Amino acid sequence: MSTSRKLTVSELSQALGVSVNTTWKKIKKKGLTTVKDTVNNREITFIELTEHEYDDLMSESSVNIPINNGGYDSNYEDFETIHEGVKVSSSPYEPQVDVISIVERVMDYSKEMNNQVKEYINRVIDAEKQVKLLEDSENRKNDEYHRLIAENKELISKVALLEKENAEFKEKLEKYEAKWWNKVIK
Repeated sequence: MSTSRKLTVSELSQALGVSVNTTWKKIKKKGLTTVKDTVNNREITFIELTEHEYDDLMSESSVNIPINNGGYDSNYEDFETIHEGVKVSSSPYEPQVDVISIVERVMDYSKEMNNQVKEYINRVIDAEKQVKLLEDSENRKNDEYHRLIAENKELISKVALLEKENAEFKEKLEKYEAKWWNKVIK
């Protein structure tokens, strides 16, 4: 039965003598198992390696010199304290990359995206308000239409009743006129 190791990405990159980015590439290339765990209320990614996988990684690594990973050790300090002014390079032949400027660009892009999302949300909210307003207007129009239909039916029934009363009145009037006319003529 083989034993296993549980290392952070930073610990593994230091053991291999490569940058954190190169370590991530190796993790993905080899399909190594990663596990997220909470340490000091921060979510940390660990790599679970069997002794065989660990030995293979170590034998592949031509240089076993620890590099400066920006102080990203297991102390998990604040990002700005850890990475202040750090330049990381996976080999002496690659140009140095200013991590802080990259992070600042990512943050600027993130702020821009957040602003665009906020604008989109505001447009959606405004559109929903307009839809509600139109729905309310439509509902009021429908309510008024149904009220007028009911009022119209009531008026039609009153007109019918008045026409009936008018017909009865005419009939009575004709009877009285006939009686009166008959009395006058005789």
